[in-house]
Amino acid sequence: MLREVGGRGFPTIALLSPEGDLIGKHNGPRTAEGFVASIDNAAGLVSARAKVAEGDEAAKTDLLKYELQFGLVETLDAAKKRFEGLTKVSPEQKKELEGLMAGLEFSELMGQRGTLGEEVVAAKAVEMYKAGRIPTGNDAIDFWFYGVLTHARNEEDAELAGKAIEVLGATDVFKDPRNSKMLDEIRKEVAGWGK
Repeated sequence: MLREVGGRGFPTIALLSPEGDLIGKHNGPRTAEGFVASIDNAAGLVSARAKVAEGDEAAKTDLLKYELQFGLVETLDAAKKRFEGLTKVSPEQKKELEGLMAGLEFSELMGQRGTLGEEVVAAKAVEMYKAGRIPTGNDAIDFWFYGVLTHARNEEDAELAGKAIEVLGATDVFKDPRNSKMLDEIRKEVAGWGK
């Protein structure tokens, strides 16, 4: 079943229609609130698909959003092409879609880690940060800011490291006591750079 739904590891949590068709994969915190949000987004996805099928142009924006959230858009180029074809996008929707596309961009970079190397991926995450392309809406932000932090540590860039630590400290991953201890150790390291 893992191959059928496109999972990359265990556990993969998939949302299926009553007919057994994949709606999307849960891509958020594994909490009651996280699961409810995924179910609500799945309902939004199904609704947006129906509206688009009926010719509703505005629903194309929602459809792209939901498909990006569920990892159903294959490539960044495909997402950009669809984004450029949208005719009704509010400033809020534009910002949300740009964040989701930044998440897809970073996911593609993570897929090239073996070829590019960790340091190159981390440097590219910093380039994204400086250009204002910050991932939102999925677990990639944890890995993205960790990449930013890795680069900041390599360059001893205290300002950039501080921003990455601030964001990482607020994520579910780094609320875990083991991970928060690691982040505290990095804070101490960064504090010692100027001394």
